[in-house]
Amino acid sequence: FSIPIVLMIIAFLVLYFIFGREPKVNYQGIYEREVPYEYSPAIVSSLIRQYDRQPTANDFVAVILNLCLKGALKLNVITKKKFMGVFGSGIDYEIVFQSKKVKLEKHEQMVLDMLKEYAPDGKLTFDSLQKEIKSSPIAFRTSFLSWQKQVKKESEALGLFGKPNLWAGFFIICLVISMIG
Repeated sequence: FSIPIVLMIIAFLVLYFIFGREPKVNYQGIYEREVPYEYSPAIVSSLIRQYDRQPTANDFVAVILNLCLKGALKLNVITKKKFMGVFGSGIDYEIVFQSKKVKLEKHEQMVLDMLKEYAPDGKLTFDSLQKEIKSSPIAFRTSFLSWQKQVKKESEALGLFGKPNLWAGFFIICLVISMIG
C-alpha cells in the first residue's frame, strides 16, 4: 500500500527539483522606484492574466497611450461643444501620428497600423475611432483578435510562464503508479 505513495512523492520531488523551482536571482535591491523592465501594457496584462495570457480592450487603449510616451503618437486635447450646452463630454482627444522613427514591438506596430486604417489624413479622435469601430465591428474584432494572439505569442516568447504540461505529466505518472500498485 505504501509503495505507490512513496513512488508518487518521489515523482513529485524529481519533477519539482527539475522544473518547479524558481531560478536564483542575484539582486540586492531593497525597493524599486521604477519598473525594472520596459514591457508594454499589453505584455504586462498577459503576464497578470496567466489563465488565458491575452490582453483586454483596456490594454489596447493603454498601448495607444504607451505609444504616445514612446513618441510614435501624440495626443491633443480638443474642446467640443456640449449638446444643449449641458449634455455630453466637452473634451475629446486627437491622436496625431508622428513621423519619428521609434523601435516598436510587433503588437505595438499592429495597434499603430490599425489606427492608421481609421485615419486617412493622419489625424484621428477617440470619438471618430469609436464611431468607425462601431460601423465595422467585424473587421475591428478580427484585427483585435489577431492583436491578442500576437501579444500572447510575444509574452510566451519571453519565457516568463511555467510549463503547462508539467502538472499533466505528474498526474499521468501518479495514475500509472497507482495502477501498478
